[in-house]
Amino acid sequence: SAFILQTSLSLLQGYTPIFISDVLNGTELDIGIIIGLGGVLGLIAQYIAGSLGDKYGKWLILEIGVFTAALISPTLLLIQNMFHAYIILPTVMCCNMISSPMLTALVGDAVPSDMRGTGYGAYGIVRDFSLIIGSPLGGLVLEFSRNFLKETLLQSLRLLFIFRSIMLFITLLITLYFMKSFREVDTVIWTRSKIPLPE
Repeated sequence: SAFILQTSLSLLQGYTPIFISDVLNGTELDIGIIIGLGGVLGLIAQYIAGSLGDKYGKWLILEIGVFTAALISPTLLLIQNMFHAYIILPTVMCCNMISSPMLTALVGDAVPSDMRGTGYGAYGIVRDFSLIIGSPLGGLVLEFSRNFLKETLLQSLRLLFIFRSIMLFITLLITLYFMKSFREVDTVIWTRSKIPLPE
């Protein structure tokens, strides 16, 4: 699920600036502000998610993060102008980052302490490889839409938004399927650490 999630989130990597400049007629400053604002909100979201994960369980916050990302993704189709872009794009970027600290924390919990470095390294490979796959896959969707379906840039980008939303909902279903395993991992960690289980 981590691979599909990270791949889904990276589909728009490189194409968000094109959407802002070529479709919405935004400036380079608009691109910088929107991406920067999304990054700041994402940092705040990750800190809050990490704190809530310690209190209520990483599996629960991960599920909420994936659900939020999947739920908010279709709002990209509502963007009609720069005003919408300034509201929706940073919000989407923020929601994308909620699950990130939970994935890392779950890897740390699931791997024995003497192999934790190897575990983080393996997760890093999965994460980075998904980023490598996501951007070309997004370009492939755009290329197919423009050259074979003969759609405009706006229509092609909207198709990419839809494709991204579908992949995120697939990730949500996979995460739901493995939720029991996540709960069991948290229970073991809390028991060993003598931390009271959340109600």
